[in-house]
Amino acid sequence: ALVSSYTLDAGQTLTMRTDANSSSGYRSCAITARRPTLTLNIEMPTVTEFDLHSAVTGNTLAAFTFTAGSSTAAVKVDAPKLQIVGYTEESNANGLLYSTLTCVPAIDAGDDEWTITGGVA
Repeated sequence: ALVSSYTLDAGQTLTMRTDANSSSGYRSCAITARRPTLTLNIEMPTVTEFDLHSAVTGNTLAAFTFTAGSSTAAVKVDAPKLQIVGYTEESNANGLLYSTLTCVPAIDAGDDEWTITGGVA
């Protein structure tokens, strides 16, 4: 599917660690919770290309790769297991149908929900 826009959200909750011995009153910040999400606005594929409804209702996990840009400044996002957890109804833009997908990456092995690589062509 063609992607018109995307948003990566690390979904982190940060908590300051208090420290009475520090002049600021804090020692550092800790990640205490996280729920990363990827939001994609895509041109709707045909059902034979990709059955969006079945992927959502079937809780399907699928590998995902997306590259934004085409030069050495391009960014590549990889998720070994991505699940579509929701989508908006299609919108019409210039005669084409679009839908916004909300996805969550799942751990495949270790700490690898997704990788972001810069400078790929």
